[in-house]
Amino acid sequence: MRSDQERLRDIVEHANLISTHLPASRDELDADVVLTAALVRWVGIIGEATARLSGAFRKSHPDIPWQRSPACATTSYTDTSRLTPICSGSR
Repeated sequence: MRSDQERLRDIVEHANLISTHLPASRDELDADVVLTAALVRWVGIIGEATARLSGAFRKSHPDIPWQRSPACATTSYTDTSRLTPICSGSR
């Protein structure tokens, strides 16, 4: 079983990938199916790692809205409009 530290490293690594490769606009995202697939995968990895953090770790960080985070791991992203919040800000 992986530790919380390993899962946190996964979260940071994939958040950095998203930040690095995030397109400037929704149109750019829509035009690049490979990037879209990568972003969906990376968000899923973050969600899965978040969902598997220990209860003790979650309790020690009550300021984080844990109940919202794991949804990324279980959502089927057949509709990329769900990614809009990711691309709506500037880099």
